[in-house]
Amino acid sequence: MKEIYDEMKADYYRGFPISKEEQNAINEWQKNHLTNHHNLKTLEQKASFGGAIGGSFKFEFIPTSIGTIGSCICGSCRNRAKRDAKGNGELFQKLIKEYDAEFIFQDI
Repeated sequence: MKEIYDEMKADYYRGFPISKEEQNAINEWQKNHLTNHHNLKTLEQKASFGGAIGGSFKFEFIPTSIGTIGSCICGSCRNRAKRDAKGNGELFQKLIKEYDAEFIFQDI
């Protein structure tokens, strides 16, 4: 019973329901994204990328009637995709993938 409680408590502290496995996958994606798309190699470079309070990444949760879609987004890459797409929605989606700006970790 205590083990179940501890797992529920850990889920609660992650905010919106993100499993431990999803959190590990998110952390890995963020690490790779900063290295591969922002050329940040050291921990110091990665820490300074988000400013004093972080904020490089944001989470979006979209509840639907059949489940929740959760994604982690690099704000600077998403903004670059928006700017480069110049209002073209199809190109925007293509650039999101090209810039690896979004990591979907909960899919319906």
